[in-house]
Amino acid sequence: MKRILSFLLAATACEAKSIVTEDLVHKVGIIESNLKPDAVGDDGESLGAFQIGRRAWADAVAYSKLVAGPHDYTLPEDWKGHAKDFEMSQRAAELILKMHEERMIKNKVKPTEFKLYMAYNMGWVGAAQHNFDINKTWGFRKAVLQRAKLILSK
Repeated sequence: MKRILSFLLAATACEAKSIVTEDLVHKVGIIESNLKPDAVGDDGESLGAFQIGRRAWADAVAYSKLVAGPHDYTLPEDWKGHAKDFEMSQRAAELILKMHEERMIKNKVKPTEFKLYMAYNMGWVGAAQHNFDINKTWGFRKAVLQRAKLILSK
């Protein structure tokens, strides 16, 4: 009986509920562009309501293919052609956040909405180099993260 209980507890732990919700993705869009689908940032390197760059889009496409079931729709590869499409970029943002969440769990970093946003905004390497700590950032980056923290807390 103890073995069965242990197995069930382990299985439940493996299927922990994701903190990437529609609300979180919506808040990321507010932080990034106030949900403006035609937004252009970083001198044209980030596009759409969720301000996704070419490399982040490619990561989302790869992750989409990795997690898609046999009949699921995968994200199109054409970043420039789809990043300003609200629904497409919203899906890409969700995939990016889930990818970061999965990576955090694998690296024994407890995911929080703020840590996920930090990885979304700075990339995994940048956020990890700062230990997902806003106090280890400075200047404009810190100001963006402080605004994000405020929006995410609502």
